[in-house]
Amino acid sequence: MVRCMIALTAFFALAGSARAELVTFAFAGPAEGPFGPASALLGNVLGTPVSGVITYDPAAIWVGRGLPPSMESTSPGGFTLEMGGFTFTSPPSANLTIHLPPPFVYPGGVPLQRVPIFFRTAARDPGIFGQPATGYFGLELSLEWPSVSEALPTDLSRYRFIGGYVGVSFVAADQSHTLVSAGSFLTEFHPVTAPEPGTLVLAGVGAGLTLLARRRRMPG
Repeated sequence: MVRCMIALTAFFALAGSARAELVTFAFAGPAEGPFGPASALLGNVLGTPVSGVITYDPAAIWVGRGLPPSMESTSPGGFTLEMGGFTFTSPPSANLTIHLPPPFVYPGGVPLQRVPIFFRTAARDPGIFGQPATGYFGLELSLEWPSVSEALPTDLSRYRFIGGYVGVSFVAADQSHTLVSAGSFLTEFHPVTAPEPGTLVLAGVGAGLTLLARRRRMPG
């Protein structure tokens, strides 16, 4: 039995290390808005705290589009946003679209080191609308980039956070008009660390082995 559990420990540790590694960042700031004909449904959120997290895969494949090329990627992950007593989330099946505009160079060849990154995905109605509505999340970050040649945000915590904006909006089912939109100019953006899946499995199996050893020592 002990040998079997040790073998399972090794298997799950290897399986955990083989997973795609998603990264999570937390953000916060005061609310702006809401705007739109259905803004009363969110209430008076202006200036109230907004917080949330975004998760994405930094190893997602990037594709150049247009001339000069911008970079675009589709990644697993999603948003959670707390505002006005409501929790907005992205559907589990939705993917993030990450867009990086072409690098801007000042006249004379001096590169702009403040680079925006745009994250977009769908948002679910938390139950505030009396009609079908389609929701969208958007996050724009402004980071201090060390080099315009470095196009991939593989680790956003490496770059100094200058500012950003997160927003959520819902449009009518026929896409004819926006029902409500609100957001926040961010004052915080930082990585969230979590235990590796393999670490959690090892801890759980280790506890099981300890319990098994104790039971084997017990009389009767």
